[in-house]
Amino acid sequence: MQFLPSTWQRYGHGGDIQATGDAILAAARLLAANGAPADMAAALYAYNPSRRYVRAVSAYAGQLRANQRAFLGYYHWQVFYGDTLLPEGYPARPATPAPG
Repeated sequence: MQFLPSTWQRYGHGGDIQATGDAILAAARLLAANGAPADMAAALYAYNPSRRYVRAVSAYAGQLRANQRAFLGYYHWQVFYGDTLLPEGYPARPATPAPG
């Protein structure tokens, strides 16, 4: 998940922006503040103002509601960045070089 520093300050509640659990909770707080779960589309749009993003996330959620085992397929789904297939386990951020 990605947060602007100002958004993290508002929804991070003192957590670690690099910690997955803290980021998920912050995203939940942001979505709730923007209408979720009653108006999930508006809440998603507030997080990422792209109608394509809202449609994509809503479609994934619909698949998971219909079949929870779909998560396994999405979890192991290979990712392309442009025309490059990222290797499995590609790190979210580059490794810090060793000192020296």
